[in-house]
Amino acid sequence: MEKQPSKEFETISPRQVLILDACGASTTALMIYVLLVREIIRTGLPNWLLMLLAGMAVGFASFDGFAYFIYNNARQALLVISGLNLLYCLVVLATLVVYRNELTVLGFAYFMIEVAIVMSLASWEWILACR
Repeated sequence: MEKQPSKEFETISPRQVLILDACGASTTALMIYVLLVREIIRTGLPNWLLMLLAGMAVGFASFDGFAYFIYNNARQALLVISGLNLLYCLVVLATLVVYRNELTVLGFAYFMIEVAIVMSLASWEWILACR
């Protein structure tokens, strides 16, 4: 028997997902700045790199807002933000490899959890944009 997608998945519009992504990107930027740059959680990563990651997240949230309020093709915007989210995950994973000797256990755990969440969201965005 073939598994049917849930009804909730079918009722969510691409525009609504853009808002969800904007909230997630804003949360990422805020968490990186408040918890990691201010060293409430020590990651072992340099502050300039954490600020770069936070800046990427702010850029993504800005793109989502632009796409929601101004751009008319939400599906196309979802494809773009899905790709940007995957790029962010690759940057984070490359950072973890490059800084593996300086990275703390909490820093590693924080970014692996973030990558898992963002990869899941990016996959969902891609599927929604392509249906």
